[in-house]
Formats: sequence, structure tokens, C-alpha cells
Amino acid sequence: MPQKYWDHKSETRLLHELKELQCKRLKKLVNHVFKTNKFYHEKFLEKKITPESIKTLKDIEKLPFLTKQDLRLYYPFGLMCTPLDDIIEVH
Repeated sequence: MPQKYWDHKSETRLLHELKELQCKRLKKLVNHVFKTNKFYHEKFLEKKITPESIKTLKDIEKLPFLTKQDLRLYYPFGLMCTPLDDIIEVH
């Protein structure tokens, strides 16, 4: 019986291609967060991180963690990277 995939291209991607895609998306995400979120912008600068410092997937280890206190302090919308008017649904 042939294998079935929901998304054949994504699910059968070669490992090096997958890692390249993940790295590209990580860089894009860090860049977006750095530019659009004051909290993360400051946290990144404290750790001496800029979007340009993310070059490989391993660089994810440089990124700061959120703490429970951070979540409490900025609840419910203080950590958003999108204007509230653009939000359609919150989970």
C-alpha cells in the first residue's frame, strides 16, 4: 500500500533542506520580534542579540526564555507582535 502524505513536499523534505528552511524561518521570526515588540527588543539587547547574530539553528540557544513572571506582568496582550486590531482570534 502506498504511503499517503498530507503535504508530500513538506513531509518528505531532505534533512538538510528542512534545516535550511527552519533556519530561514527562525531568522525571519527573530527579525520580526526584534522590530515589533519592545519587551523582546530590550531582552535581546540585554543578551547582546540582534537579528544579524542568528546565523544557524544552534543560535536558538542564545534566545532568552520567558518566565512566569514575564507572562504575568505582560498579560494579556503585552507580548504581542501584531497590532490588536489585526488579531482575529485569541486562544
